[in-house]
Amino acid sequence: LLQSHGLWRVFDDTVPAFTTEKDKYLYACKQDEALGLIALNVADNLQFHISAATALKEVWEKFESLFGKINEFKLIQLDHELNSLSPSDFPSIEEFLSKFKEIRNQLKEGSRTKKDDECIYMILTKLKVPFSVFTSTFFSTMDALDTQFKMPSFEQFCERLSREQEKLISLDVMPTSNHALVASSPKKNWKNKPKQSYDKPVPSHNM
Repeated sequence: LLQSHGLWRVFDDTVPAFTTEKDKYLYACKQDEALGLIALNVADNLQFHISAATALKEVWEKFESLFGKINEFKLIQLDHELNSLSPSDFPSIEEFLSKFKEIRNQLKEGSRTKKDDECIYMILTKLKVPFSVFTSTFFSTMDALDTQFKMPSFEQFCERLSREQEKLISLDVMPTSNHALVASSPKKNWKNKPKQSYDKPVPSHNM
């Protein structure tokens, strides 16, 4: 907003050295203009937060303290939502992973980082049939190699999981989302369908 009006530079804490009183006056006018521009673009129900502010820096610090960080309660909610996600609640593993990544990124923005290993383990424990072979193979390989096992990155793990889904679909072990929707739709009961009656044509008397 300030940049589009050529007023961003007056937000800088460093006050320039003025050579004349006119320059000092013009600088103060630009600051007032910037402050007024911000006030005009703030919702009425938020105006009380900046009503006492007399400088741009005060306005910035006030809004940063209110909206610049995700509050702790919101982080707890996101953490709970991430732990509650289940692949079986999504039509495909890609959609599940997409939602998982979205919440993980939101937590990261709030300085609550979920490590790759933690995320991988969390997903593995949530996978059910028909991913049981994938899960058991992963854990058995990890146990067999012990210290030589190299944990994949989270992105690599997601790619492997997506490929596993493609393989299961090709083997008809796992239905596609479209097939699943068809399978879950109620079938019509043709046996109980009432017979349609046809009235005999009435002979015309004009013939």
